[in-house]
Amino acid sequence: MPNRITFTQMNNTVQENLQRNYVKLDGLQSQLSSGKRLTRPSDGPVDITNAMDLRTNIQEMNQFQRNNDDGR
Repeated sequence: MPNRITFTQMNNTVQENLQRNYVKLDGLQSQLSSGKRLTRPSDGPVDITNAMDLRTNIQEMNQFQRNNDDGR
């Protein structure tokens, strides 16, 4: 005999899905308003690490360029 799906079960499932979609929508709206995909470390730990490494490399290259210019 198949299990019956009650209104309460359906309602709970719909509510959970709505909440999950609201969380996704909030994240997308934050990305749009800030213009950045990564706004918190939890947005992508690996991506955040790569972005930080890239920024460090850029700063090192800029410092190297300044040192080179000063040496001339």
